[in-house]
Amino acid sequence: MANENKTFELQSSEIDFNYEQLLELESSLENNLKDVVEHIDQLDIDREKLQNNEYLQESIENIVWEQVQLQLAAQIGEEFIKDNNGQTLDLRKEAHIQTAENFEKGKFITHNSDRNIYEDRYTKWQKKFERDELGNIKTHSTRSGKMVNTIKKDARKFLDENRPRGSKEKGTQMDHTVSAGEIIRDPKANAFMDKEQQYAFANSKANLNEIRSEINQAKGDQSTTELLDNPNSKGQYAKEVHNISSKEERQLREKDKEARAEYDRVRDEAEKRAIKSGKKSRRDEALKVSGKALKAALLQLLSEFLRELISKFISWLKDIERNLSTFIEKVKEAIISFVNNLSNHLLNVGKSVITMIASAIVGPVINTFLKAWTFIHQGWKSLKEAIDYLNNPDNKEKSVQIMMLEIGKIVVAGLSATGAIVVGEALGASLTASFPVLAISIPLLGTIGSVIGTFMGATLSGIIGAFVLKMIDQQIVNKQITELSSKKIDQNNEMLVIKDQLLDVKSIRLQVEKDSVINTIKERHDMAASIMKEKLSDIFEESTRDEKSDFDEIDALLQDLLD
Repeated sequence: MANENKTFELQSSEIDFNYEQLLELESSLENNLKDVVEHIDQLDIDREKLQNNEYLQESIENIVWEQVQLQLAAQIGEEFIKDNNGQTLDLRKEAHIQTAENFEKGKFITHNSDRNIYEDRYTKWQKKFERDELGNIKTHSTRSGKMVNTIKKDARKFLDENRPRGSKEKGTQMDHTVSAGEIIRDPKANAFMDKEQQYAFANSKANLNEIRSEINQAKGDQSTTELLDNPNSKGQYAKEVHNISSKEERQLREKDKEARAEYDRVRDEAEKRAIKSGKKSRRDEALKVSGKALKAALLQLLSEFLRELISKFISWLKDIERNLSTFIEKVKEAIISFVNNLSNHLLNVGKSVITMIASAIVGPVINTFLKAWTFIHQGWKSLKEAIDYLNNPDNKEKSVQIMMLEIGKIVVAGLSATGAIVVGEALGASLTASFPVLAISIPLLGTIGSVIGTFMGATLSGIIGAFVLKMIDQQIVNKQITELSSKKIDQNNEMLVIKDQLLDVKSIRLQVEKDSVINTIKERHDMAASIMKEKLSDIFEESTRDEKSDFDEIDALLQDLLD
C-alpha cells in the first residue's frame, strides 16, 4: 500500500491537491481496503477450518487408507516370494535359461529348479582337469598351436568302458572320431548332456570308426582335420608319415564330417531341452506373479469399496433417523459412489500392482520401507514444506516452532509405522492359529484369516501412524490459529487506518469540489455583471442622441426589469 500509515488532517485553506490525484488516491485506498477485508474474511475461513479439524480428518483418512493399500501390496509380494521357493521375481532369460557361455564361466540360472543339476555338472567337469599349485587349470598346445586344458589321465575312462576295441589281427583300433578329449573339454556338451548321453554319442556308430592303429595313436585327442592338415614338430604331415592314401584320407574326412554333424545334432537337442525347461520355468514364474497381481488388484478394489462403506456407515451414525431402511440406502449410495469413481479406483489398482511387483522383486528386506512409505513420504513432505515456508521471504518473521514440529513428524511417524507393522503382522498370524475356521481358502485371495489379518495389520498400522501425525499436526494447528488471530488483529488495525485515510481523502475531495463550484458561480456572476455594464453604457451613449421620450421609455423598461 503506497499510502499506509498516512493521515490527512488538512484545513480547507490548506488544500493544494490536484483533483485527478485525489481521485486516484481515493481509488487506491478503496482497493487496499477491499484487499484487507478479503484477507480478513479468508483468515476467518482458515481459522474456522483449523478449529473444526476438517482437513485433519481428511488427511488422516487418506493416510490410513494409503497405508492399507501399501501393506496389502507388500504382503502379497511377500506371499509371491514364499510361493516362489523363497526367490524374488526375476523374469530375465539368464535367470531361467542356462547357456553354455555362462556354464563355462561358472555362472548358473537362479530361478530354475535345474540349477542344482548344472552346479553338479560344473563341479564334476572341473575335476577332470589338471591344476597347478595355485589351483589354476593347466594347459598345453596342440599340433595346430591351439591352447587347450590338460585332462587328467583317468578322466577319459568313463568313455572307454565296454566299447569295441578293434582288431589286433588287422592292426586296427576303434577311434572316437570326435575324440574323448574334445567331448570332455566342450562346455556345451558338459552343460546340457549328462554322463550317459556323452557315452552314448561317443560310442555310437556315427562316432566310432575302425582305423589303422598307428593313425589312431597319432591322432590322440586331436580332430581328424587337425591331424591331417597340420605338420608335426618335425614339419612332417600325417599323410607322409603314416602312408595315408588319398582314398583313406577321403574316408577319414567323410567320417569326421558325419560324426560332427551328429555331434552337433545331439548337443543342439540337449540345449533345446534346457531352453524348453527354462522357458517353462519363466512362464510359471510369470503366471505366479500374474496371479498375485490379480489378487492385489482384487484386494485393492475391495479396500476401496470398504472405504466407501465405512464412510457411509459413519454418515448413517450421524443421522437422526437410523433404521434398516436408511442403512440400506447408505449401502446403495456407497455402491453408486464406488461405481462412479471406478476409473480412479482402477488407477489405484495400478499403483497397488506396481507396489506388489516391487515387493516381489526387491524381497522382504525392502518391504518394511514400502509399508512405512506413507509416513516417510508424509514426514518428508511436511519437512520440505517447512523448509520452503522458512525460506520464503514473506515468512521470515514466522515461528520456528512450527518447523521443529514438522521435522518431528518424519521421525515419530516413521518409527510408529514400523512398530505397528510388526504388531499388525503378529495379529494376522495369530488369527489363523487361534481360529482354524479362518484357514478356509478363498480363490485368489488366500485364507480368510490372512485376508482379515492383512486388513487388520494394515489398518492398525495406518491408524497408529495417523494418530501420531494428528497429535503433531494439532500442535501445528494451535500455533497457526494463534498466528491467524494475531494476523486478524493486525489486519483490523490496518483496515481502520485505511478507513481513516479514506475519510480524510473524501473530505478533502468534497471541499475541493465545493470550492470549485463556488468559484464557478462567482466567475459567472462577474461575467454577467460585466456584460450588463457594457450594455448599459451603450444604451446611455445612445440616449444623448435620441429624444427624451424614447429614453424615458427605455429607462422605464429597464427599471421594470431590474425590479
